[in-house]
Amino acid sequence: MTAESLQQFLNANPALAIVGLFLIGVIAVLAIRILLANAHCLIQLGCSIVMIAVILVLLRLLLVH
Repeated sequence: MTAESLQQFLNANPALAIVGLFLIGVIAVLAIRILLANAHCLIQLGCSIVMIAVILVLLRLLLVH
């Protein structure tokens, strides 16, 4: 039912739908640029999380057995 009401709203307000899509596009582009600018930091963060997880798994295996 929500999809039908959304479709009716978009049919009644096409200009608003275009403005909404434009704003979503701008936000998506800015988010992608921020992620790409911080990719090095994100890669380091991901590697450190993986290393911590591996250490915790190894400690668990050593202590349980």
